[in-house]
Amino acid sequence: MRKSIQITDLYPNKIQKLDSSRIQEIQHQLKNWDQSPIAGFRTLANEDEKNLRLAEEIQNYVQLLKEQIQIESVLLLGTGGSSLGGEAVISGLYHGAIKFIFADNNDPDFFSQKLSQLNPKTTLIYAVSKSGNTPETISQLLTVMSWLQSACKESWKKHLLICTDEQKGDLRKYAEIYDLRSFPVPTTVGGRFSVLSAVGLVPAALASLNLREFQKGAHSEFINEQENFEESSVLKMALFLCEESTTTFSNHIFMPYCSSLKDFSRWFCQLWAESLGKEGKGYTPYPALGTTDQHSQVQLYVEGPKNKKIIFTEVKAFKNPLKLSVPAELKKLENFSRFENKSMLDLFSAELKGTRDSFVEKNIPNITVSVDKIDEYSFGALFYFWESVTAIAGALLKINPFDQPGVERAKILTKEYFSKS
Repeated sequence: MRKSIQITDLYPNKIQKLDSSRIQEIQHQLKNWDQSPIAGFRTLANEDEKNLRLAEEIQNYVQLLKEQIQIESVLLLGTGGSSLGGEAVISGLYHGAIKFIFADNNDPDFFSQKLSQLNPKTTLIYAVSKSGNTPETISQLLTVMSWLQSACKESWKKHLLICTDEQKGDLRKYAEIYDLRSFPVPTTVGGRFSVLSAVGLVPAALASLNLREFQKGAHSEFINEQENFEESSVLKMALFLCEESTTTFSNHIFMPYCSSLKDFSRWFCQLWAESLGKEGKGYTPYPALGTTDQHSQVQLYVEGPKNKKIIFTEVKAFKNPLKLSVPAELKKLENFSRFENKSMLDLFSAELKGTRDSFVEKNIPNITVSVDKIDEYSFGALFYFWESVTAIAGALLKINPFDQPGVERAKILTKEYFSKS
């Protein structure tokens, strides 16, 4: 089995060791969550008949859909966990002709502008809501429904695909009323943990990506964790990030050195913030990108408040290192001649090492996650890895990482104000 993820560099280079009783306590808590109705993300990493059948069903349906509709654009309606995972997959792995738009905001001017750029007759709408009751998504859905009906007449239903809870919620009822094709989000899987369900797999299939490779990558990390939990990378990462109080190193900077992981950073930030920010505990995650943010954020991290931990992601193999050639007339220029017999990748790799070492010199805690290459397998592994780290972090902090009570009050007030408008 291919091992995609490793922790290769760490400063300081020691992670606290837990005694066996604390390890057992964490494992007991994880098992309790696994058996509860809220923490079923691990089931998505199983190579069982249900998951295999789902991948095949999605790919078969998408193939049929492409035969019925000339799909030039895909508009995904959803917010938070219903959107960020799929967006990370598409921006990181897809380079084809279909235009993907993730409408994760119901700003009316933003949404109107996006619709004006699309042809309804060649657009597929994918509406995603775990609860089935998300008001932002419903408002978007009502808008595109009339837009599709006006242009496509009786064939409008072919252009609309639903993803929601298997049994409950108004979006499930909506799909039944109009007899629309739908895929389930398992009841036991929360929205921000759902990327390896149909939530993320359908956009991947529309992009002609290999769904089984996502599943294999996730399963590989699941097995690595199960075989030797005490020495697993997920436990080491959780301990590194959570071993001090949440006020000492309150900011966690997620900084991949790979543009394909730029939107993965945003997915991580929602997962980390919404899962762990409870009961006066938690961390503020922030997305960064190497090398871009060496020139916009690193000054603060090196000489600002010492309240940050840096999470680097390094990719071992790039497809195009881009060998460089220096014309003879430029070899007298020092800043050009240094590139002789080098590649752009040589510089990129040196910048990661240089930035990391500059943090070490300033005693800034940092850790590097190494991925062998960027493909569906590694994305599946990374999604499961960080979901599992988050669950373990919840156990370490003694909070439930699977609910989001802090969001509910704003939802209640929104409904009150909306009903009065």
